[in-house]
Amino acid sequence: MKKFGFIVLGIVIILVVVIVISVYFALKEKPGTDEVFLIPDGYKGCVGVFYDFKDEPPLKIQDNKITYRIPENGILKTSSPQDFGWSYEEHSGWHDVKYYYVDQDGNRVKELKSDESIFAEASGGGTGDVNENGEFIQYFHSSFFVGDDPQSDPMCFEASYEGELIELLEK
Repeated sequence: MKKFGFIVLGIVIILVVVIVISVYFALKEKPGTDEVFLIPDGYKGCVGVFYDFKDEPPLKIQDNKITYRIPENGILKTSSPQDFGWSYEEHSGWHDVKYYYVDQDGNRVKELKSDESIFAEASGGGTGDVNENGEFIQYFHSSFFVGDDPQSDPMCFEASYEGELIELLEK
């Protein structure tokens, strides 16, 4: 009978230790900044957020959310760095990402779901192109594809756009 009591006590101690460690790590983890993408109603194709464009407006955090207002061409340029809103130096932390179609007044029309309408999400890409002076220009971006078919364009703003990227970003 004593042996059974020691086994129960051992299990209780292990459970308490596991719970204390779990609570510690849960409280230690900083929540990330949520993201909301507002996409023009009916848009299909690549969406890209390009960072570190000095003459573009910065992103803003309001109510622990970054709202990306995607223009008609699917390309948003910002002066903010790629790690804007991150909880940690090396990653963004746990956060929600929502996608919506919006009308011309900015009203949400429909929520778009990952794996139904949003594909090829890349949150830390870098790509580049050669300008007219032969200099390689590097762009940091996040991108995803909006559409019904995930195979339509899985390499948003990557190799398939080489040679066109500078022209695309200058518009």
